[in-house]
Amino acid sequence: MGPILRKHSLKQEKGRCVLPERKSTTMGSVAELLEMKVYRIPYGDTEAQVYVCGLPSRQPVILLHGFMQDGRSWKRVAQNLSRDHFLIMPDFPGHGATIVPQTPKAFSFESHCMLVDAVIGAYAQGVFSGCSSKNEASKSSYSSNLEYRKMVLVGYSMGGRIAATYAVKHPEKIQALVLESAGLGPINEEERTVRVRKNEKLCCRLAEEPFDAFIEFWEQLPLFDSQKCLDKETQAAQRTARLDNDPEQLAFSLRYAGQQEMKNLRNALAQGSLPVLYMAGELDVTYTEVARSLLNEAGDTAQISVEIVKGVGHNIHLENPEEYCRCLRRYID
Repeated sequence: MGPILRKHSLKQEKGRCVLPERKSTTMGSVAELLEMKVYRIPYGDTEAQVYVCGLPSRQPVILLHGFMQDGRSWKRVAQNLSRDHFLIMPDFPGHGATIVPQTPKAFSFESHCMLVDAVIGAYAQGVFSGCSSKNEASKSSYSSNLEYRKMVLVGYSMGGRIAATYAVKHPEKIQALVLESAGLGPINEEERTVRVRKNEKLCCRLAEEPFDAFIEFWEQLPLFDSQKCLDKETQAAQRTARLDNDPEQLAFSLRYAGQQEMKNLRNALAQGSLPVLYMAGELDVTYTEVARSLLNEAGDTAQISVEIVKGVGHNIHLENPEEYCRCLRRYID
């Protein structure tokens, strides 16, 4: 594929999450409630909360959330994609129900990649399909189709950084990579130093301010200006989800999984063999530039595509889930 450059609340009941029907003139009504099943998947010395939705026999897609979110933040995307894809949505370390020891190792990029690898392993072993360890024949049959069932790996913002890092390390396990408003690593040490100072200031605010004051500050960042046009219910749900975090865990996440800890992945992605789609909102100046920097690095490389989505900012799948899903389907279907 050649380069393309184009300008509810969730409730949990007895171990499962249910998505309420959302009517849309562009996506069509969801005829039934979508059920998110919840799993605890071990990785390293701990375990992660993982939400899944859809039929395991369909194309698997891993959706990695952003900072101060969790797997349930993909609910609007799930309403669309789960009809013909199998969606896997983990909670990252220090987010949602994946609470980990407050150590650099537990919050490192390596630890996040271990989580992704554990999720892929669980899928390959039939954990999400109901295959038990006693049914070796069923597991063998399920795993034998892994080549056909390679993952589409999707990441938003922080989740995009983890997705890109994992894909560079393990391209053989991924069918395609989709990055939404994701940093690709500092381009030089000066930029890395700026990132270190910026995130340390955020960590200090998390330690010194009441958490609701930090959330108020966060929501006023220019990066999120376009979200102020969303309906009040959506904005309130965003705030509730952000407040449902532990500030100490978030500080560790910023320090050890922030952009300052990344390698510059532009060349590795541009010169690799893995198909990559980078999506950015037209109103998000910072990440439209990141998208263009990746496209420039790739030159005429056929596997890099860029979509600039009109009328939205940093969080495309929140601000316009219908257009986000259309772009995603054009690429992965």
